[in-house]
Amino acid sequence: MPFILGVRVDAVKKGELELKLKSFLAEDRLHKVFTPNAEIILEAHRDQNFRACLNSGDLNIADGVSVLFASRFLRFLKTKSHQELNTKVAQKIENRVPGVEVLLLLCKIATEEGKSVLFYGAGAGVAEKAAGVMRKVFVGLDVKGLDPGVVDLARTATWGGPNVDCDFAPDILAVALGHPKQEQFICSMAEEWPGVKIAIGVGGALDYISGNVKRAPKWMRRLGFEWLYRLYQQPKRIGRIFNAVVVFPLVVVWDKIRSL
Repeated sequence: MPFILGVRVDAVKKGELELKLKSFLAEDRLHKVFTPNAEIILEAHRDQNFRACLNSGDLNIADGVSVLFASRFLRFLKTKSHQELNTKVAQKIENRVPGVEVLLLLCKIATEEGKSVLFYGAGAGVAEKAAGVMRKVFVGLDVKGLDPGVVDLARTATWGGPNVDCDFAPDILAVALGHPKQEQFICSMAEEWPGVKIAIGVGGALDYISGNVKRAPKWMRRLGFEWLYRLYQQPKRIGRIFNAVVVFPLVVVWDKIRSL
């Protein structure tokens, strides 16, 4: 399986993803799902504990065109270096799946299989607003939203709050606290959640679903230019986007050169 700057990124095809997630829901244990993008991988490259958390995930899905190109670059070099030895190289990562699309897929599966979903995090009221949107898109979906800090999830077996029934026990937990907090939250609390089958870090997905932040047009997403649209919307993100688009590829190349 491919590793980028020490972070495992699973080569899962879009057609396989739904089957994989359904298999997680059928098992009686928590499955950690992460969507590493360039920023997350850079952070994990610098932070050993964060890297260990990511690599403990049951499924790490490539999120971002920079990660896709990095995997292809590393695979190309590995293929060339192993040609004469005729040995196997890491499986190719063929596509990226943004966190918001993974979450939409999980909501679709939950609707079909009668599973419940909890959105946790984002700004005040955003999680419940996103849940309301999903209830309209997926009729019959049992989904609720909970603001961060409303309840201490580490010390309670139930989920309380102004918008959540005290006896609500979700099968799927979507955590939107931003990286690395959301991934560390999932890793540190993995043993504290009875009944949760899938916990996933979703970053800004709830902002997109709620309508608070507009997604890039489909043609820009297909070409991998979502970052450019996000920069247009939020110029203050230029530092983060510079890290993802410029710093990340350079670090990947330099790290590979040092290992030769």
